[in-house]
Amino acid sequence: MLLLLDENLPVALAKLLTGHQVETVRSMGWLGIANGALLDRAERHRFEAMVTSDRSIRRQNQMEGRELALVVVSHNDWPTLEAQVGRILLALTAVTPARYNEVSLERPRTRRRRPPRPTL
Repeated sequence: MLLLLDENLPVALAKLLTGHQVETVRSMGWLGIANGALLDRAERHRFEAMVTSDRSIRRQNQMEGRELALVVVSHNDWPTLEAQVGRILLALTAVTPARYNEVSLERPRTRRRRPPRPTL
């Protein structure tokens, strides 16, 4: 599948989306383009899906009639994306044109360290 990786996600994610041809908004020279225009360009360039962490894209843009699918991940924290890339890949297998698929990623819990006990 030909994928467009939005500018709000780490470029390194492209290498982890195995089995897909991935271009980034940066590599296409499309930085700073508004969502609607970005979706239009992606379709003209025959991208099949766009991966983003912009949760407002769904409200701002009509997907009906589009040939492009959207996969929206819940946040762009690199360690979380790297650890749970399998969930994104699974979402990509299920997505269809003109549809929106949200992937909720869980951030790993950080253990709080107790302060050292005072020595007597």
